[in-house]
Amino acid sequence: MTKYQGLQKFAYMLLFFPLLKPESIEYLFPFADNLYDILQIMSALIILFLFFIKRQKIHAFLIAAFFYSATLMISTMINQGAFFSAFVYISKTVALLLLVDLLLDRGVLFCVDSLLPVMEIMIFANLLSILLYPNGMFVVVHYLWKSGNSWLLGYDNSHISYFLFAIVLSMLRTYYSTGKATPTLRNWVLLAMCVASVCICQQGNGRVAMFLMMVFVLFPWLFSNARIFNIRTYAIIAVIFFLAIIIFRMQKVLEPIVVDILHKDLTFTGRTKIWDRAIQSILSHPLWGIGRETDEVVFPILGLDHAHNMYLQTAFQGGIFNCISFLAMIFVTMHSLMKNRDKLVVQFLSFSVFVILMLYQTEVYTSPLIFCVILTAYKSYKIVKQQSEDIVCDHRGRRVVFRWGPRRVVSAGNGR
Repeated sequence: MTKYQGLQKFAYMLLFFPLLKPESIEYLFPFADNLYDILQIMSALIILFLFFIKRQKIHAFLIAAFFYSATLMISTMINQGAFFSAFVYISKTVALLLLVDLLLDRGVLFCVDSLLPVMEIMIFANLLSILLYPNGMFVVVHYLWKSGNSWLLGYDNSHISYFLFAIVLSMLRTYYSTGKATPTLRNWVLLAMCVASVCICQQGNGRVAMFLMMVFVLFPWLFSNARIFNIRTYAIIAVIFFLAIIIFRMQKVLEPIVVDILHKDLTFTGRTKIWDRAIQSILSHPLWGIGRETDEVVFPILGLDHAHNMYLQTAFQGGIFNCISFLAMIFVTMHSLMKNRDKLVVQFLSFSVFVILMLYQTEVYTSPLIFCVILTAYKSYKIVKQQSEDIVCDHRGRRVVFRWGPRRVVSAGNGR
């Protein structure tokens, strides 16, 4: 890696960091809240400039993401909802997606080395906050109820968004550069921090997600049969789960997992009532939903501040148009992943998307970092192509050339 590349990576880190504004800033450091917002706007504008100055192609995923953002904004305007909140959320989401897309085209390792250190630092700092304040750092007031399980990265259920993106970046670096499924010490340290965080906080969905990710990391050979274990199969499982649990309420079959392992009741801690109210609202506002709204508006409708199901939440907020564009992001990603489903990197990314599809069943994750995971999976065709170009082996199978990005050889010999 050249000195110039090192400076470039640091510059991208500075663009990335403001877009990760955690919820705790508003409560713990209110004096820095406005400064963070200004930095976010500046970062978003710079990323937008870089994206178009480099004449990046607008591929299918970004088109679907733009439609998702536009329909949510239109829905909010039609319903005279929380326009500023919707604008900030959409701006941050688009900026992060453009940044990740830009960096992945620059080079997989360049992208990972620009983003992963920031994620690792934030996850480590969050774990420290959990250890120092086991009962939470601050209390968040949600209209009719208060939540105390909040730390540096915010409410405990939102932590998994950071964990998943960091793990995807970390494991992608190892799988990409070595072509093997053997985690490095750096991988294990990150995984240990994430597992410790979800276990200490007793995060139900977080524990499920980390368990699934650890199964793949520890036993990748279980998923080597690409005819069975591919994103199409995973999507079918997710659809069956949605129909069986959310629509037809057949959760009795999951009683050993829900009650004995997750220590939840068969209503998924009251979620079934919320799903019923969300479905009723969707049928009442099918085209544009109710828009992005404040807790004061949402609570009387759902009995909580969100639908506890990402698919219902999308239709609830933005109606059928927003839901179609949201599903389009998933469908184009599935199509991309199926092209190289026999590759280790693609198998890992497919499984990561599967974890997200299952998390969406009982929670709402609107964090742009989750969308960044899905975007990374969509770009799997580019990742596989770069991997084949960046690694050249001699007749003994040893790696002899390794490139950090397109058209730039920075190390040779043993590839270190």
